Amino acid sequence: MDREVLFAAAMVCGFIGSPHAARSARLSVAGRYQMARIERVIDGDTAITEKGWRVRYIGIDTPETHHPRRPVECMGKEATRANRNLVEGKLVILESDVKDLDRYGRKLRYVYLPDEKGQPMLFVNAELAARGLAQARFYPPDILRKTEIRAAERRARRAKRGIWKLPPSRPRGKKRGMVLADPARKLYYRPRTQPYENLRCLSGRVAFSSVAKTQNAGYRDGIP
Repeated sequence: MDREVLFAAAMVCGFIGSPHAARSARLSVAGRYQMARIERVIDGDTAITEKGWRVRYIGIDTPETHHPRRPVECMGKEATRANRNLVEGKLVILESDVKDLDRYGRKLRYVYLPDEKGQPMLFVNAELAARGLAQARFYPPDILRKTEIRAAERRARRAKRGIWKLPPSRPRGKKRGMVLADPARKLYYRPRTQPYENLRCLSGRVAFSSVAKTQNAGYRDGIP
């Protein structure tokens, strides 16, 4: 567990040690803080509370596992598992920013785990970024905790944790990889297919900028 993530949580949630502490123990506090119990985790950055609120974590984006038009992305299951282990079935502190809801009706929140005294113990959004299971992603005006989360992401990048330990999935100079190839099987796959995402997690795969270059290198389509 990242010490700086713990420190950030303590700094931003110092309200619990204030005169509002008694009210926070009753599961709600005035202003932008609330307490809720997480009933179920959906994926790495979304959860549902006992009251049925769908909570989308502000400032992070984890690999997809439930997108209707995308395959399960590399490291998506790991991010979901980490989020589940952190918050499912537990009481959490929810902090709002400027916007209350996103366009899907989910509550936009920063999430913190309190200790047995109601003091902040862990800033969950930053912890997932620090583990390399989430990328920092902010959409103004919701940028209140941008500094803490971006710092956590930088530490994960430097340590090559999680998604940052994977080899690049695009050729140098390209905005996105067009094709990934498996040298062992001499097969290639296009983006947004499940085999492509599975291949992203393997260290030995090769990225090409076009199908033609992949075929010229002796690879054949893995999904004919």
